[in-house]
Amino acid sequence: MARSFSIILMPTLRCNAACDYCFENKLAVDMRHDDLATIMETICDYANAIAAEYVEVNWQGGDILCLPPAWFERADTLIEQVARNAGVRVHHAGQTNLLGYDTSYRDIVFHFFGGVLGTSLDYPNLHRRAVGQPAEEYEAAWRDRADVARADGIELGVISLPNRQTLELGPAAFLDHMVNTLGITSFQLNTPFPGGPGKDAGQTLDALDLADFLIGLDILRRNQAPHVRIGPFDVLEAAFHHAEKCLPCLWRPNCLKEFVAIDPMGNVAQCDCWVTSYPESRFGNLLDTPDLAKLFISPFAARLAKRPASILAKEDCLTCKHLALCHGGCPVRTYTAMGTLERKDPYCELYYKLFDYAEQAEPGVGA
Repeated sequence: MARSFSIILMPTLRCNAACDYCFENKLAVDMRHDDLATIMETICDYANAIAAEYVEVNWQGGDILCLPPAWFERADTLIEQVARNAGVRVHHAGQTNLLGYDTSYRDIVFHFFGGVLGTSLDYPNLHRRAVGQPAEEYEAAWRDRADVARADGIELGVISLPNRQTLELGPAAFLDHMVNTLGITSFQLNTPFPGGPGKDAGQTLDALDLADFLIGLDILRRNQAPHVRIGPFDVLEAAFHHAEKCLPCLWRPNCLKEFVAIDPMGNVAQCDCWVTSYPESRFGNLLDTPDLAKLFISPFAARLAKRPASILAKEDCLTCKHLALCHGGCPVRTYTAMGTLERKDPYCELYYKLFDYAEQAEPGVGA
């Protein structure tokens, strides 16, 4: 497998949504094109230094569709020039709430993102809301924009955060709504956690209840909708049955040095969950210090580097048969829940049950 280096690029902090659990600091700030060129030059230099064959740019915000198509057209010219000069291939993926989509973005989506957009939608929707609108109207707004995007030939994936009512309604209602009502055939369920200091609006769920829901959902998917892809079960099947350990970031051995997030001002932190919510977690600023390797030896980066060893010293992870997959889980989920890096992920019991299920499930069933 080709070695890559990933960045979460946040070209704007503006957003047309005001979701309860958002961890971003929504400032009216967009990335300047000159700064984008400097940042991409630095990232490509680092990719060459570690012999990465390509850079994966994951575009997030704020919401990226708060930027006009002309901004992306200029960005495309700059990135292509920088990548060509550095001899580095660049791949792009886009994540948006979709509320700002119209046909003027169609060519951008196909050129930048291969005709695919990641979006965000929960069922039932309790916490996502457009600015100035109640949560009850969010899904209708999303469906309206999804109809336009699909008419333009764009494929939509969905990231969904379960809530307590999701678990109460059960897997059958969730699958029916997502697949039969909304026409979604590829979605990923993430574990909810507090969106920055003091922002837990009751989203954190019981790990075992969530495990029962997710496993029940995949069992139903296998029996009723085998053409549908549900993350994280697709990557877990690959890990257990095909020796392809391309796992999501929360299960990496140490996410440090595998990817970083960069905000519009050039601030660098481990991921978008850190960079605006926890300023103390920043490694530095690429516009001030255009050398990513130097930022990786900053104080907070050093704390992240030590986390795996600290967890093994303080927790019972050494006795866990799935340690080689989990590695103690996600540092930001731990930090938001416990105020420290040196503990295992609070969703540990959930992961254990998912790993057990994936290990025993019949491979190759469904998509």
